[in-house]
Amino acid sequence: MKNFVDFIKLAVGSVSGAIAILMMLGIVSLPAKAHHGGVDGQQVRFVQCTYEECKDKGRFDLYSKLVVNVVEDSPAVVLWLQGGEGRVSSLNFGPIEYIRDTLTVVGLDPGYRIPNKRRYGPNTWGGPGRWNKEYVARIKSAVMWIKQTWGHNMPIFIMGHSAGAQGVSGYLMLDPENQTLVTGGIWSGGNDVAPYPGKRGMKVKQLDLPALIIHHAKDKCPSTSPRAAKKRYKKYKEGLNAGPTELVLIEGGATGGRCGVHDSAHGYVGVKDVYTEAVLKFIMKYAGQQ
Repeated sequence: MKNFVDFIKLAVGSVSGAIAILMMLGIVSLPAKAHHGGVDGQQVRFVQCTYEECKDKGRFDLYSKLVVNVVEDSPAVVLWLQGGEGRVSSLNFGPIEYIRDTLTVVGLDPGYRIPNKRRYGPNTWGGPGRWNKEYVARIKSAVMWIKQTWGHNMPIFIMGHSAGAQGVSGYLMLDPENQTLVTGGIWSGGNDVAPYPGKRGMKVKQLDLPALIIHHAKDKCPSTSPRAAKKRYKKYKEGLNAGPTELVLIEGGATGGRCGVHDSAHGYVGVKDVYTEAVLKFIMKYAGQQ
């Protein structure tokens, strides 16, 4: 009974619990092409993680929530990993709201708060949450759902902001097969934890896909320093990424406030158009290489 109650709480997280449950059961389906359908232009799906890394805590705990905003004839799908604790109630928050009106976006909510402590261990891979094998398996389940929904030839770009950027690294580096399932990776205002492969005992020593590292040149948050973004770029360019690596440092905007996503979204507030243009340019450049 407790598992069911927890699932209902997850379902009601953003849009409509009743619609979400019907969608999970297959009674209501998500259209392959529908511009801004559902409540507030966004719909909810629940995807079961069937990989052995997912802990069997009960049927409903095996489901992750996907918040989906569909744009008709979108040339690619962006799988969005939220920063902070990783919860996604809508796509109206932070930098992703700049992207969702042009490209189809799928926001992954694993259904629980992701710890983001700076400690390392044999099963944490640079952070107890983002490098957790169960979380990575949930990301992979979302990737496979996107492929089943839009077709295996649809380009998929996995994009993480702040702590979510480490989810991008975790997904791509813990299992070499994961890299073959997406077109490219985007690290947006990424934090400093395990910033490149080969560090902290990572099993995957090399990436091989288009990579965009986008960061504000004056990000004031100590855990998301521009210095770390430059270091990641340097390591990738020196050979840790066999694919093309691009670095974009954003200037201007709301850099006078304090550190915090609500104050400046790591510096992107006020430079919405510049940020969006840079991300879209990268995606359009490599979307045809799937």
